[in-house]
Amino acid sequence: MYKQQIKKVMCIGILALMPTFMLADEDNNGSGFFAGINTGYTARFQDIVTTEQQNKSTTESSVSAPSYINIGVQLGYNYYFMELLGVRGYVDYNFGFMHNHTKSTEAQKPTTDSNALQTAHAISANIDLLVNIFKSDSVAFGAYVGFGLGYAAISNTNTKNKDNAVTTITTPMGNGFILPINFGLNLTANSHHRFELGFKIPTLSIKHTATTPGENNTTTTTTRNLITTIGYTYVF
Repeated sequence: MYKQQIKKVMCIGILALMPTFMLADEDNNGSGFFAGINTGYTARFQDIVTTEQQNKSTTESSVSAPSYINIGVQLGYNYYFMELLGVRGYVDYNFGFMHNHTKSTEAQKPTTDSNALQTAHAISANIDLLVNIFKSDSVAFGAYVGFGLGYAAISNTNTKNKDNAVTTITTPMGNGFILPINFGLNLTANSHHRFELGFKIPTLSIKHTATTPGENNTTTTTTRNLITTIGYTYVF
């Protein structure tokens, strides 16, 4: 199911980029294909609603920042209509992860090693408006704002080693479409080397519903991930 949804998003990204692929860069004004890498942190916002047997419900909200370490890549094309104004279309992929390790020892009992790895995958097609606030012959400082459409999935893998017996359980923690709002600042040197500070603000939540074994309690968790990145992009 995840693969089918990701394929749909990739098709959307290709269609979004096709009109810009046909534009030529005759003046070397910063227009062109680009590829970039980034890293950063994610702040996780969660709402947890538990419905009990008597149809009573409790709601708990939580915020954790930073929650994940991010590693991301992007590929696309930007075109400047004039020195101070342009647009770009691109596809980006972001991988976030958080690792916890605990070791417990009790008297006359074997030591237990527990590892929990929570991962978040997000892929989206994006369109941004580019504005150069200041531009000289060699340096340009600007900002961008736009939006994306994509798909995200979160999962948690727990590995426990007790008395030389290893057990691993992977639990899905939500998946669905995302619609982030993009904005940030950038610094471009010699029309080719761009450094960015960016934010992806979530507007849609990823939902996951689970039932407690042996009980009729149902827990529904909605998650929104605010992604912050610092990255480098090369414009060809």
